[in-house]
Amino acid sequence: MPTIDAQQRYWDRVAASARFTHPLNVAALTRYVARCDPVLDFGCGYGRVLHELERAGFSFLTGVDSSPGMLARARALVPQASLLLAEQYPLHLPDSSFQCVVLFAVLSCHPTDAAHEAIVAEVCRLLRPGGIVCVSDFPLQTDGLRRERYERFRGEYGVFGTFETDDGAVMRHLDPQWFRRLMAPFAELDLHLIPLETMKGNEAVGFQYVGRREPAC
Repeated sequence: MPTIDAQQRYWDRVAASARFTHPLNVAALTRYVARCDPVLDFGCGYGRVLHELERAGFSFLTGVDSSPGMLARARALVPQASLLLAEQYPLHLPDSSFQCVVLFAVLSCHPTDAAHEAIVAEVCRLLRPGGIVCVSDFPLQTDGLRRERYERFRGEYGVFGTFETDDGAVMRHLDPQWFRRLMAPFAELDLHLIPLETMKGNEAVGFQYVGRREPAC
C-alpha cells in the first residue's frame, strides 16, 4: 500500500495561517450533484470548501487530508463533516462511496506524476459509476517570471512547471496535455479558465474541470 507523497511537515507548519482561494461555484456543481449526495473533499486542508458546501446545503460531507494540523483546523470549522487522516492508499473508505469528489488545488501540491496517478486511481475507486469529479487547480502560467522559475527547477525535478516556494514547499503547475492524459478515465463535462490568487496573494490563472466517471474507470 503506497504512502502518500504530501509534504506533511510543510502543511502542518502553515496549517494555522494558510488561506486557500479557489472559488467553489455552487450553481455549476448543483447541475450535476444533488445536495443529498455524498461528497468527498479529497485534500480538504483546513475545511474551507467543506464549509462552503455545508453552507450551500450539502448534508453528507467527508474530507480527507494528510496533514494532522490542517485537519485539526478543519474540525473546528466543519464539526459536522466526517474527517479522515490520509496516510496511505487505499484510504479507509469503501469502493463507490461517493457521488462527487472535489479536488481543489490538490494536484499542484503533489509534484510527481506518480502522485497524480495515485490520486486519480483512488478517485476512480471511490466514485460511483457516473459520479462527478470537480478539479480546481493551476495550469502552467504564461508570464516570464514564472516561466523562468519553471526552467530553473526543471533540472532538479525533471518536469517543467515544478518549482520551490520561498517557504519550502514543492509545487507543480499543470501542463494541459498532462492533465488531459491524467483525466482520461473521465468524460469531460466542462473545462474553463478562471482568474484567482495564489496562497501568497499573487494574481494567477486557474482552471476548473468537471468530469463524469466512466463505467470502466
